[in-house]
Amino acid sequence: MKKYYLLLFLVFTLQQIFAQSCIDSSRIDLSAPCPLVFMPTCGCDSVGYGNPCEALTYGGVTSYRIGICGSDSNCSANFNISIQTDTVIISNISSSIDSISWYHFEFGNGDTSNLVNPVYTYHSLLDSTFVVCLSIQSVSGCNSQFCRFIKVQKSQPDTCIVNFSFADSFDVFQFYDSSLINVGSTIFYRWNFDDGTTANVANPIHTYSTPGIYSPCLSIIVVNGLDTCIQTICKVVNVSMPPCINPSLIDTSKYCPNVNPVCGCDSITYTNACYAQYHHGVRSWRSGNCLTGINTIEEWGNSSALFPNPTSKLFFVQSEFSKELQISIFDITGNICKSEQILTKDGLDVSMLQNGVYLVKLEIDSYTFYKKLFKN
Repeated sequence: MKKYYLLLFLVFTLQQIFAQSCIDSSRIDLSAPCPLVFMPTCGCDSVGYGNPCEALTYGGVTSYRIGICGSDSNCSANFNISIQTDTVIISNISSSIDSISWYHFEFGNGDTSNLVNPVYTYHSLLDSTFVVCLSIQSVSGCNSQFCRFIKVQKSQPDTCIVNFSFADSFDVFQFYDSSLINVGSTIFYRWNFDDGTTANVANPIHTYSTPGIYSPCLSIIVVNGLDTCIQTICKVVNVSMPPCINPSLIDTSKYCPNVNPVCGCDSITYTNACYAQYHHGVRSWRSGNCLTGINTIEEWGNSSALFPNPTSKLFFVQSEFSKELQISIFDITGNICKSEQILTKDGLDVSMLQNGVYLVKLEIDSYTFYKKLFKN
C-alpha cells in the first residue's frame, strides 16, 4: 500500500513540474483582446483553445499545436530549443509515418528558415519575447504546425552586429549589408555565395549559374582601436532560372545584317545574336548552330537539363533536338506520379504534385536518362 501511495505522489509531482514548465503565469492576461477566429489549438497543458492567441494570453501556455487535442495525425511537428542570450539553437524532433519533404520555421519577427535545425540570432536591443513556429509537410501531403513561446536576452555590447538583406530576380541577387557598426570603425567584408564564388565589397550583385537552394554568408571583421569584432551570418535563398523569352527585349526596328549563327536558350538557331534578342526576345544564347558539339542522343542526354528547377508549375527539357520524348515522374518511394509523351520544346505541368524531390525519367529513341526535379 505504501508503494501505491508513493507512486501516486511521484505522478502528482511530475504533473506539477510539467504544468509549471508548460504554463507561464506572467503571460496570462484575461483582458487582452483576441480575434474571434476559430482555429482549434491544443496547448501543452492538453487544454483546447479557440485559437493561438487564446492559448498564449488566456492560458499562458509556452507551446501549442494547431488542431484538436487528442486527434490522431500521420505527422507531428515538434522541436526543442536551447537559448544562449539572444541566440536560439533548434533541435527538430518532428515525426511522420512517411518522409518529411518540407520544413518552415517562423521566428516571430518576420524572419524565416527552411533548414531542419536552424540556429538563429535575434540581435535584440532589449530583452524580448517571441513565438517560434515550425510547419512541416510530408511526402503524402500531411501538414502539422507547432509553436513555442521563447524569451531572449538583449545582445551583448559589441563593436559589430552582422546582418544583411537581399533582393532577387530569378538567378540575379542584390545583397545589402545591414550590419550595425560603431562609428569610426574600419570594416572588412567577406561574402561566400555557396557556389564556389566570393566577394569583398559591401553590397555585391551576384548571378547564380544553376538553380537550387543556397546558403550565402557574410563575414565581417571590424577594427575599432584595439578592439576587433568578427561575426558571420548565413541565410537561405532559392535560385530559379529566368524564362528564356523576354518580350520587353523585342525591338524590330533594330537592323541585324551579319550572319553569325547562335543557338538560343529556346534551342532554336538564329542568324545572329542581334536577331535573336531584338526580333525574338531571346534572353541568352551561345555561339554556333544548336546542334554544334551535340552529335548523338547520348551526348544530348548527358548535357540536357530541366528548367526552371525548382518549379511550382511547368518545367521544360533543355534540348537541342526537336523530337518526341516519353517523360515519367516518380516520387521518392518509387511510385509513378505522371507519365506523358511530349515534344522536347513543350513543357509539362506538375502543379498537381506535392512539394518535394522527384525523379524524372526521359526516354528518347532507345535511350533513357534520369534527372532530379524540385517541386515547390
